[in-house]
Amino acid sequence: MSVIDSFEAPGFREWEAVDLRLIMHQCGLLPEGDGLWIDEPDEINVIVTPVGLFAGWNNSISRLPERPLRRLGDVTHLPRGSEKGLPSLIGELRQRRLAALIQCRFCGEMTPPGHMSDRSCVACLSNQGDIRIIP
Repeated sequence: MSVIDSFEAPGFREWEAVDLRLIMHQCGLLPEGDGLWIDEPDEINVIVTPVGLFAGWNNSISRLPERPLRRLGDVTHLPRGSEKGLPSLIGELRQRRLAALIQCRFCGEMTPPGHMSDRSCVACLSNQGDIRIIP
């Protein structure tokens, strides 16, 4: 197994990783590292594991001093061997993500719930100096 395969598709054999990469690219996903694949607007995230794929929409990212901590919404598991179902799953996830968006009461932007606190987006809370986060 090459270093690239273990980095992008952990647990998959080399020829399986090649097929998986083709599916990921067809879905508009790019490797972020260590099995994480994301689409360009960073709305859909797919994690490759030895037991299959876990896909969900990006609910929030915490920028910590080290690596970003991601929280995914509506995570769905695609077991090994069912990777060809990924394009249809991504379409469903995009619809579920749109249905979960909440409108900020200050700026009116539609934002994932993980970026909201008391119906205000994180950017508006920061601009107002009120950065407390209510779970």
